[in-house]
Amino acid sequence: MSWEQNEFQEMLTKVVLLLERENFYQKNEVDDRFKFIEILEDKLYESNDNSRLSSILLDCLEEYRAWEIGVIIDSLSQKGLIQMVITEDGRLSYQPTIEGVEISEIIKKMLDNDSSDSDNKFF
Repeated sequence: MSWEQNEFQEMLTKVVLLLERENFYQKNEVDDRFKFIEILEDKLYESNDNSRLSSILLDCLEEYRAWEIGVIIDSLSQKGLIQMVITEDGRLSYQPTIEGVEISEIIKKMLDNDSSDSDNKFF
């Protein structure tokens, strides 16, 4: 769609205000609003005259989720909890490191203890 700069900024502002008013970010578990709005700005600017806002928002959510997963994978990798491997069929994949497995087991034990403790409480 060909936008005048003022027209585009006005439309973007209206959409962002609508999303905030409708609790869109909370309902869709969007933790980084700024990143989502950055994606929205690109998608909205690239949209054509026949694009529906709902379709644009779904595309934004899909791209945001992919970005969010990438951030999580990078964080786990930097902490040494997962590593990239090549599978037998030549695909890239991730697997836990020894430290990752150990931490996973600790978390599982903690969660199991919490659930068994709550079973013993009176309501």
